[in-house]
Amino acid sequence: MILSQGSVTELSESLVEALQREADLLDQKEQQMERLREAVMVSDDAALEALMATIAHTDIEQSRLDMDIARRRAELSDAISPGRPPLRLRQLARALDGDSAGGIERLCGEIFQRLRRLRRRHLETAILLAECSRINRLLLDTLLGRGSAVETYDAGGRPHGQRDGGLLNTER
Repeated sequence: MILSQGSVTELSESLVEALQREADLLDQKEQQMERLREAVMVSDDAALEALMATIAHTDIEQSRLDMDIARRRAELSDAISPGRPPLRLRQLARALDGDSAGGIERLCGEIFQRLRRLRRRHLETAILLAECSRINRLLLDTLLGRGSAVETYDAGGRPHGQRDGGLLNTER
């Protein structure tokens, strides 16, 4: 199949649009992670429930977008060098000229920076949740004592009972 320069330009502009949506989605995910962290800190259960549903929806959208970018990258790569394995984004940018090349290069850098920020937010949230879990465990151990008759569960959903001791009597 012979493609015109216009087709390559059209494919590259399509890829730039998809990469821009990726960058925007990463910003959205970072904001969601920040709102999640804030909701945990103030114990806003309603906000947590809503955010978890929103995050699940965003993850589905992320998967679709990733497949779309991979498809567009493969199409553009095939248009530039038919019959070869798909080029990486930076290789595509070097193979192109004009605004699309600059757009791909710029967006790759922006996406990388946004991913770094999102990973940092994710780590901060994971640390906060781990600390909340530790404090809750300490409170339960103090109130109910280690080994009371209350059944609790670990992060994996596995039950581990506690018996005897503590500040509260859990028997009726």
